[in-house]
Amino acid sequence: MGDDKLYLSPILDCYNHEFTSYQSSRRPVFNLVKQTLEKVVQQLPSKRSSKLVLHSDQCWHYQMCQFGAMLKDNKIKQSMSRTGNCLDNALMESFFGTRKCETIYIEKPKTIEAL
Repeated sequence: MGDDKLYLSPILDCYNHEFTSYQSSRRPVFNLVKQTLEKVVQQLPSKRSSKLVLHSDQCWHYQMCQFGAMLKDNKIKQSMSRTGNCLDNALMESFFGTRKCETIYIEKPKTIEAL
């Protein structure tokens, strides 16, 4: 794979541990997380409580005003741990750690397509 990278933007339902949405991209652009959130919003029932919480790290995507506005418009609360503390995002950090170990370090795919 060399210097090629693949970025994954998943949203995991912490209740049942199912991925409700994901997108991948070769570049870490805002549209990656925007499209991931848009997919989730389309799946939400029209009559729902405002008790949804999106846990994320402090990556620049999640700090953008546009992302915050999308969450607010859809009655989703944003929860973000302070720097150096991954408690809000521990479930996803664990997923990514396991995924990297299993797919990159063990399988060693030769191309991004194979990954």
